[in-house]
Amino acid sequence: MRASLSIQPEVEGASETVLFRLIHPNGQPSVKISASMTGAGLSFVGGDDESYIILEADGPESRLKMVEQGGREHLVSP
Repeated sequence: MRASLSIQPEVEGASETVLFRLIHPNGQPSVKISASMTGAGLSFVGGDDESYIILEADGPESRLKMVEQGGREHLVSP
């Protein structure tokens, strides 16, 4: 499977979420797009599984988190 679309049910503290994944041939989700009543997000994972980017809007808050191999991290928020 190289792509999936699913609905994550509402659980305590989190609303129902639609999740779209694009999956690398090795089974690792490389791109995720999510949307719920309270927010939305995008994530991109590098081939090494240690570098990734998360762009997130959650209610009135937004942030961009970038992590490089070795754990070096940069967080951007207004």
